[in-house]
Amino acid sequence: MKIKDNYFFTLREDSKDEDTRSGNLLIRSGMLKKAGSGNYIYLPLGLKVLNNIEKIVREEMTRLNIQELSINNDNLLEEVATLNLKSYKDLPFNLYEINNKTNLIEDDSYSLINSKEFKIQSIYSFVKNESDLTNIYEKVYDAYNNICNRIGLDYKVVTGINSKEYQVFSDIGEDTTVLCDNCDYRANLNAATERIETYDEEEKELELVHTPNAHTIEDVCNFLNLDVKHSVKALLMSIDNQLTILFVRGDRSLNEAKVLKLVGGNEIAFATDEQIAESNAFPGFTGPIGLEGCKIVIDEEILQMKNFCVGANKEDYHYINANIKDINYDLVGNIADVIEGDKCPKCGGNLTFKKSIKVGDLCTTTKDLNITYLDENNQEQNPVMGEFSLNLSRLFTTYVEQNSDDFGLKFNLEIAPYKVALVQIDMKDKKQTKVAEKIYNDLTKKGIEVLYDDRGERPGVKFKDMDLIGIPLRITVGRKAVDKLVEFKTRNDKEATDIEIKEIVKTITKMI
Repeated sequence: MKIKDNYFFTLREDSKDEDTRSGNLLIRSGMLKKAGSGNYIYLPLGLKVLNNIEKIVREEMTRLNIQELSINNDNLLEEVATLNLKSYKDLPFNLYEINNKTNLIEDDSYSLINSKEFKIQSIYSFVKNESDLTNIYEKVYDAYNNICNRIGLDYKVVTGINSKEYQVFSDIGEDTTVLCDNCDYRANLNAATERIETYDEEEKELELVHTPNAHTIEDVCNFLNLDVKHSVKALLMSIDNQLTILFVRGDRSLNEAKVLKLVGGNEIAFATDEQIAESNAFPGFTGPIGLEGCKIVIDEEILQMKNFCVGANKEDYHYINANIKDINYDLVGNIADVIEGDKCPKCGGNLTFKKSIKVGDLCTTTKDLNITYLDENNQEQNPVMGEFSLNLSRLFTTYVEQNSDDFGLKFNLEIAPYKVALVQIDMKDKKQTKVAEKIYNDLTKKGIEVLYDDRGERPGVKFKDMDLIGIPLRITVGRKAVDKLVEFKTRNDKEATDIEIKEIVKTITKMI
């Protein structure tokens, strides 16, 4: 593309309403335009990058022999599957789509990585049972790794609440990835576990104690001069409109995603006064001993605790020296967040936290479909569907977060909007124009996309714009053209080198 007669602009100053490095660079380089909270327009340069990411995805799907469709409505998937599914011989089969999705965030906390609309690729795998997903799972895992590697992302595959997740470490991340400082353990905070400490001490006799005006676990522990790790706190919640009281160690936070997975629920919120009144719980002094009128769920860590403090369901009173034998509960499981410094469940090392951005999911659960097929015994069966996904908009953004410097973006050859920046120093110099035009035409004929800066701007402006946009290769046609030389540099090079004009196309072609 020749710049002079085309849509092209850059900005010298940071955007006033964009806080992230990636957002500022994408707006300044003319890749995106912010149209409002969570609304971003992909301008021509940015759309070319996104299209190049889509191209990589499609190439990897072709290698997997998976066909693309466009439905824009997940409710139609069963109808589409029915067309191809009559008997067990038709299974398995896989389809994928690339479509725009709408982000529905209840608190309107939109950002560049949480935009109102984003582009996503989804694979739908139709199989007889969960064990049949193993084969396609491994193939998609390899394909998604290839996609991320070709894009140039530094990523990790971590354990998620219902899947394996592709996470990219970033200070602007809204997720937290838990890592071990000694082994390869990696998990999303919503799925992380710790090595539970065991207590080697004799159980003491349960004792009711007066704790006036101690409504929080911190108040209670301070009043009793007790380590908060020797206490258990209650969280009074409504899960699918049922009063559920959950208990975790006093210094831990409840993880709602873990809770919903454990109980098989869909919605969780704080319990209402009306719901709490159905039980004998006393807010601020609620405990699992003698508790009635609700579902009781305890964190698995409590099973190992000894002689701890809990509420007594009576105003201004708590129990000390409580043990698991004293407690009523309906369900036990991993429902609390891990804490930095907890011990790794795999090797016993220390757990650490890193902010991260989820860019993809590898399915580890399946969805039953309301359609049937005939099995080997001519009996009707329901297939199951596994789903895999990559957020292409986030792949773009996270790449920029990881690949930039003080001068601008730094795209690789796979996803750059143009492979080569061709800069002509003096547009009035006929020799330079002749050389630049020939290089432009020769590279274009070879299918290599070139951004030809034929504007009448100063050289410094042109160089700064090409660095800002992040074009990986740059050819400069200047005064050395009379000596049959051009200057060549990559985006990462500090200095340019001289190359003979007759060799430059061959050099570029070999690199690409």
